Amino acid sequence: ISLRWIQGIGVCGVIALGQLIFFELVPLEKYTAYTALVTLVIASSLVTGPLIGGGITLYREILTGQNIPIGSLSLGLLGWLFPRPMWNEPAAKISSPGSGGGTMIKRLDFLGTTLLLGFCLLLTTELEQAALGYRFSSDFVLPLLICSGPFCIAFFTWQWYLMTRITQPEPLIWKARSFAMLTLLSRNSWLNGGVVSTCVFQIPQRFMTTNGRSPFSAAARLLAFGAFVPVGSGLTGILLGRLRIRPCLVIAFSALLEAIGTALLSRSSAEYDINPAQFGFQILIGLGLGFVMPALIYVLPFTMENVDLAVTTAAVGQFRMLGGLIAVSIGASITTRYLTSHLAEVVPPLLLGFILERTEEIHLLDEGIALMIRETFGRAYNLQMYLAIGFALCQLPCTALMWTKQEYSRPDQDGLSAPLDESNTPKSKPE
Repeated sequence: ISLRWIQGIGVCGVIALGQLIFFELVPLEKYTAYTALVTLVIASSLVTGPLIGGGITLYREILTGQNIPIGSLSLGLLGWLFPRPMWNEPAAKISSPGSGGGTMIKRLDFLGTTLLLGFCLLLTTELEQAALGYRFSSDFVLPLLICSGPFCIAFFTWQWYLMTRITQPEPLIWKARSFAMLTLLSRNSWLNGGVVSTCVFQIPQRFMTTNGRSPFSAAARLLAFGAFVPVGSGLTGILLGRLRIRPCLVIAFSALLEAIGTALLSRSSAEYDINPAQFGFQILIGLGLGFVMPALIYVLPFTMENVDLAVTTAAVGQFRMLGGLIAVSIGASITTRYLTSHLAEVVPPLLLGFILERTEEIHLLDEGIALMIRETFGRAYNLQMYLAIGFALCQLPCTALMWTKQEYSRPDQDGLSAPLDESNTPKSKPE
C-alpha cells in the first residue's frame, strides 16, 4: 500500500499526457470525432476494470504478476509507434536536443506542486480516517483537517505571487488566461469524478453485500452501467459534431440524467433478491457520464490558449480524480456511521467490526441475522447514493456559468467543425 503513490503518479501522467498529445496530433476540424473516440477508450476501463479485478480475486495465483509483461509490451509498442518529437509540440521548437533541459527545469513549479500534494494528501487522509469510523473531532481527524487549510492557502498565495511578481517558475493554475472557465471546468470535472467513483465502488459492493453475489458476479452486473458510458461518449461526437449542439447543453443534459439515475437508484429495494430495475437506473447514469466526459475535453482547446493546454488538461484530470477520492471517502464515512448506529443492537461490537472489514463472511452468521444485516447494508448504500445526487445536481449551476455567447465551433466548407478563434489554430506542418 505504501508504494501506491508511485502508481498514482504514473496514472495521472498517462491520463493527462494522453489527452494533451491528442490535441497536438489531431487537426482541429477532427476534434469532435477523436474526442469521442479517446473518451470511449478511457470509459471502457469502467467495464474491463471491475471484471479484471473480480477475476483476480478468483484466480489470484494465476494472474499475479501478469501486469509486468503486459506493461512492458505496452511500453515497447509506445516507444516504437510514438513520433518523437511531434512537429508542433513545444520540444520541437528547441534548436538543439540538450539546450532546453535546464530551462525547462527552471520553469517547473516544485514548491507549488509540493503544496498542492500536501493539501490533497492531508485532506484525503482525514476523510479516510473518518470513513473508518473516527469522529471529525477526534485526534485522528481534526489535526489533519486543520493542517490542510494552511497548505491550501499557501498554494493559492504562491500561485498569485508567481503570476504577479516573477516569471519563473511558471504557476500551475494562474497562468491560464481563461482562469474563470478553467475553474468551472475543473469544478464540473470534480463533481463528475464524484459520481463516477461512487457508482463504480458502490454498485458492485451492493451486489456482493446486500445480494450475496461473488466479486466476479457483482462486477459482471456493473456492465449495464459501464457499457453505456462508451455509448454516451460515442453519441456525444454526433451531438457536438454533426448536430452542432453546444457543449454546455450536452453537459447540462448529462447532469440531469445522472441526477435522475442516482435518485432512482437511491430508492432501490434492500431485499436479498436483485430488483431488475436497478440495471435501467445504471444505464441512465452511464449515459449521463458518457455525455459529460468528452464534452469537457472538447471545450478545452476552444477556451484555452495553446500555451495553457498542458496545465488545463492536467488540472481537469486531477480534479476528476480528487473529486472521486473525496466522494468515496465521504460515502464510506456515511455508510460506516449508519451501519454502526443501526447494527449496534443486533450484533456485538467485536462482531460488528469484523463484519465491516469482511462483508463476504456475512453468510456464516445465522440466516435471520444475516438477512437483517444485508438489508441494513442495502439501506446504507441507498443513503450513500444521496451524495451522488448532490454531486450531479451541483453540475447544473457550474454549467450555467460556463455559458457564453461565443460559439465553440462553426461549420466550414467541408461540413466539419472548426474554431472561431483563429489564433488557437495550429499552423500547418513545416515542409
